[in-house]
Amino acid sequence: MIGIGSGTRLLLLGTALCLILLAGLPLGAEPRRNDWYWDTVVNLHIDNHSLLAGKGYTVDELADMVEGIDVSMIQVSAMGSRGTTTYQTRIRRHPEIEDWDTLAAWRQVADRLDKRFGIYINTRGLFLHHSHPEWVQLNAMGKGKGKGEGLDICMRASKDQSGALERVFLPMVKEFGLRDKPDALWVDGDHARTCTCYCRNCKAAWKERTGKEGPPVAPEDPDWPHWLAFQMERLDGYRMEMARSIHEVCPSCLYTSNHSWRFSGRDPRSPPPFVDTLSGDLSHGLALRSTRVSAMALSPEDDVPHDIMHNIMSVKLRKSERASFRRIVQMGGLTLASGSVWFLWAPGDSILKEEVQGRARRCAAFAREREGALGRTTSLKQVAVVLSETCWERERLEGMDGYYDRAAAERAALGIEDAHYCVDMPNEVLLEKRIDQYSTVVVSNQRVLAEQTMDALRGFARRGGLLLVTGRGLEDVPDLAGFLGAHGGVKSQGDDAVPGLTTCRVGKGTLALWERIDIPYPDEDSLWSRVMDRLGMKPAIRVQDASREAQMVFSIRGKGEARVLHVTDLTSSVNGKPIVPSMKNNIDDPGPLRKVVIRMDLPWKPSRVTTFPLLTQATHEWSKGTLKLSLTNLDVHTAVVFHRKR
Repeated sequence: MIGIGSGTRLLLLGTALCLILLAGLPLGAEPRRNDWYWDTVVNLHIDNHSLLAGKGYTVDELADMVEGIDVSMIQVSAMGSRGTTTYQTRIRRHPEIEDWDTLAAWRQVADRLDKRFGIYINTRGLFLHHSHPEWVQLNAMGKGKGKGEGLDICMRASKDQSGALERVFLPMVKEFGLRDKPDALWVDGDHARTCTCYCRNCKAAWKERTGKEGPPVAPEDPDWPHWLAFQMERLDGYRMEMARSIHEVCPSCLYTSNHSWRFSGRDPRSPPPFVDTLSGDLSHGLALRSTRVSAMALSPEDDVPHDIMHNIMSVKLRKSERASFRRIVQMGGLTLASGSVWFLWAPGDSILKEEVQGRARRCAAFAREREGALGRTTSLKQVAVVLSETCWERERLEGMDGYYDRAAAERAALGIEDAHYCVDMPNEVLLEKRIDQYSTVVVSNQRVLAEQTMDALRGFARRGGLLLVTGRGLEDVPDLAGFLGAHGGVKSQGDDAVPGLTTCRVGKGTLALWERIDIPYPDEDSLWSRVMDRLGMKPAIRVQDASREAQMVFSIRGKGEARVLHVTDLTSSVNGKPIVPSMKNNIDDPGPLRKVVIRMDLPWKPSRVTTFPLLTQATHEWSKGTLKLSLTNLDVHTAVVFHRKR
């Protein structure tokens, strides 16, 4: 047995156990309040922040505006990043609110249209420092995070109840939780929390914990790992308090923290029991690429429902840019293909405009047309690219640089997916749980894994799986080949199609070591396709014919006894010239693909095949475990359901 990662894993397990007990949840209990969320398909977020969305209109007029947007839930803001509230309260009251109440009005709209009702709050508190400068997140030099008026506040707890958490946000959550009984609470701003904070409350908490006057300020301090872990414990504790506050006054309300835990590779840990959904907004920077990565990370998650949110009107790339409808639904197709709910984000109070209402209707209709293939499904993908919590813990909690290479894992996953393999990005916990689903596991520049993960990989390889380790992957594991029982290593030569690749036998399977440290993306040299082919791994989907040169990605999921194939066409061009999909958002719309022919492995003959949407039609032939599928009129995304005879 190799002694790696066990100390940190035990530390986090201990913290998680404390959070479970503090949250009042029995060990092993599965929260049931979130069961309905798996089947919502599509929701609407009115991102009004501190704008008084709807003021001046009646409830009937607002209901008429959003009627026909076929979503399950309407969500509006109780407090935005500017630190003012949008409903009738004494807590940070909006100066222009008068007798208007955003929450009350939109709660009535949701009830009238038979929709669920969600509430958004932003906890960055960018203007709260005017009245409470002691709340600002500070670095070791005493400088606040942010610029000018936009200084982030610290939300970690204060023993004397003097912090923003106790003075503003917990009272607010309890107030509207009791009054409005929301179905969901979506908390924004946690992605902006710094790893460490040196505000008055954080320093006082450190002194109480250790008896030392001041926390460490540099990695050279022997207390640095303790300080990092303590700050993470406090950050998780704040989020637990927010969840507990809403659950105490409204037990059925779902708690969500934007971009937290394993929504994306930023923090690959699995969520604690008080978390009801995983969610994140992806409408900044390379939004399509971020959506692909997040979709692959969420795809293997079947304990906690998840969604991805997109601004349906614009995507910020260098400067605000109007996004074409085709770009928006490409991201929507990727979202649905991961088993996630699609959250439509109408920016500001723009939902009051007919143009935005129209686009929201079109996006919601896009999701509903595919509803027959959606709902609670399970990943059946063939390749896992690991995001290691153990490496993340080494960096985030122990201050050891160079362990968690999230970028390398993402580039590997994208490059392999482009080669038409179906790819998940599980963390170690999910990998251990479902490892026998995969034929290939890729460890790209993740230097160490926990003992139990290594044991699972050893069994996986010996049973016939392919373990592909690239760059500095598993560098800290002493005698990797010996631990796995590998033998007969063969190294490719410099003039080989895939130089630097060594293969060894492990039981019935293979260990492959690839020296490449950094494979760029886009993978213009098709390196991932070449290495997988060299290792004898064929893609789950083989494209035989398309009516134009198309960039398609695939996802396979299980829905009861049926199997669902998702096909998403990411082909992008501007003024007729092809571009890398992530680089522009206002792209051409060439219309549907007239014909796509693919082959895929399917061990049983389907009793029938149905496609969603109905516009896309399919014919198929099955023989000896291989299915030939011909699709016509494939417009951005289609889901093909293969039914199995009982």
